[in-house]
Amino acid sequence: MRVKVREFWNHSFTFFSCLSVALLVLALLIFLFPMLGKGLPAIVFRGTVEFRKLQYDRHHRGDEASLQKEIEKTDQVRAEVYALLDQFSRGIDTESLADEAKGLYRQYGDELRYQEVPRDSSTRN
Repeated sequence: MRVKVREFWNHSFTFFSCLSVALLVLALLIFLFPMLGKGLPAIVFRGTVEFRKLQYDRHHRGDEASLQKEIEKTDQVRAEVYALLDQFSRGIDTESLADEAKGLYRQYGDELRYQEVPRDSSTRN
């Protein structure tokens, strides 16, 4: 009887071990396929906009209309990325934000002086 129980546990452990490995492989593939699908073209060099522009400018190879469309599309994408990077760097660079706040405070004070608001009422909370 003990041999049968031991054999059952041995087979069940083997089954669950194989099942867990299969689930891990499946989960890994679920995450890796989209990454590989989107990232593989970045690894395989097919040329850049700058390269195609150079080829057209120097050797007159390529279609000018499609090149201009591609340059416009690239400029739009770059503008979005540059805006995101600028927004991110503004959050990190607190010194520039402090300088900007000081400038706004000075400008507000100047406007109050031009309107001849008394100093004690302009600094009151």
